[in-house]
Order: sequence, then C-alpha cells, then structure tokens
Amino acid sequence: MESEKPNLPTAIAFKGSSFAHVSSKSLTFYDNQENLRHEGLPQDDFGGITFLRLSKVAERAFCASCHAPLVMHYLHMGDGMDLTLGSVDEASLKDDEAKEAFKLKQHIFVSQKAWWYDVEKDGIPVHDRFTGAFDVTVKASEGKE
Repeated sequence: MESEKPNLPTAIAFKGSSFAHVSSKSLTFYDNQENLRHEGLPQDDFGGITFLRLSKVAERAFCASCHAPLVMHYLHMGDGMDLTLGSVDEASLKDDEAKEAFKLKQHIFVSQKAWWYDVEKDGIPVHDRFTGAFDVTVKASEGKE
C-alpha cells in the first residue's frame, strides 16, 4: 500500500528558533569554504552570507553554503539583530556573562508554535506577538499602527 502525503494548506509550516539580541559589532562570522573572517554582519551578500527580505520590516541572513539561518535583522534596530542560537559556537562564549545573555527570557508567537511543543510548562513568560515598544514599532513599520 502506498502511503499518502498529508493534505496540508501550503501556508502551514513548522518554523521557529531561539534568538539572542546582540550587536552586530560583537559577532565574527567565518566562511570556511573561502577561508574568510568577517567582523560584524556584512551589508550585502558577502563572505558566505546571503540575505532574504520578505517584508519591509525585516531581513534574514543565511549561510550561503548550507542555508542555515544566522540572524533576523529588524530594519528599525540599526546595529542590533537577533542571532539564531543554533549558529553559535558555544566554545566562543568566554564567560558567565556571555552565557547568561543567551538564556531564554520569553516565548513569542506562541499561537503559531508547533502543536506538540508545550512551552507553558517551563515557567518562562509567553506572548502571542512581540511585546512592549518593540511590538508598537513593528506594527508601525507594517503600517498597522
């Protein structure tokens, strides 16, 4: 018997990641294929990093070789960006202060989480969107003031 593929709307996808808010100046990216080292986030497709902008609010940066997500950059944040924790080399975190900065502080977009993930049990605050002034700024950027 041939198995059937599930009939899902095309808009449904499991996604999400853990992010840490950092300054791009505090990051060093390595392109092992080209043997390049780049301090901070490049401004265009350079050094093994490629960008994708799906809205007027933000852009994502990916590894050009393996397509792993690296950062989410909200354009109103200037030098600040959200680094995907899966892209961090743990050995590069030199002290307890750096490690503390990467601890989970909140869950956002909980209404869009995978059905099997029960975030409410870990005691960390949960939200359906961004919170506070950041949410106001993003809505204004989207034209939804």
